[in-house]
Amino acid sequence: MTLLPTAFLEKWTERASTGNTLLLENVIEFVEEFYDELSYGDKLQAYREGAEANLCSEYTFRDRVSKVVRFRECELQMWFMNGIGWDHLENAPSLRPNDPAGLIADCLTVGGANGETMTVREMINFELEGENKQAAKAVYHFERAISNMWKLPRLLKWNEGKTKEFTDWLNDGKERFLK
Repeated sequence: MTLLPTAFLEKWTERASTGNTLLLENVIEFVEEFYDELSYGDKLQAYREGAEANLCSEYTFRDRVSKVVRFRECELQMWFMNGIGWDHLENAPSLRPNDPAGLIADCLTVGGANGETMTVREMINFELEGENKQAAKAVYHFERAISNMWKLPRLLKWNEGKTKEFTDWLNDGKERFLK
């Protein structure tokens, strides 16, 4: 039983799904048409312009672009039409680092409690209750704990060398402590 009328929830879900799918199409188009051709400085300007056109913050647009780039070989449009959303793409890599696309596929094929696409919460529980529960939990919580640290090079406008050194350091720590 829901507190809000089912008709409203269904209408809102339909609108949100349409909005997510349209934004996905815009981001895919950005990646296909411009992403690989732009220099770093031009990308930053393009993110600002894309964000304004998509009525979102520059950070949100850039984040969505990075997700599309990460999953660019996947059937993103089919995923979104079947209930996968931005939060699935956000969480899957930290839950299953070696095969985040496989986890998304499991969300669709295994399904959740109702037999429909797993919700993000169901996806998290599904993966953290698997065979390698302890390791999966550790990676997931590590990624969550340091997620803001990955933003430091951009926020502090570090050069490419310093940025690489920092990201290597973060990745080394992950490898060292999460074996």
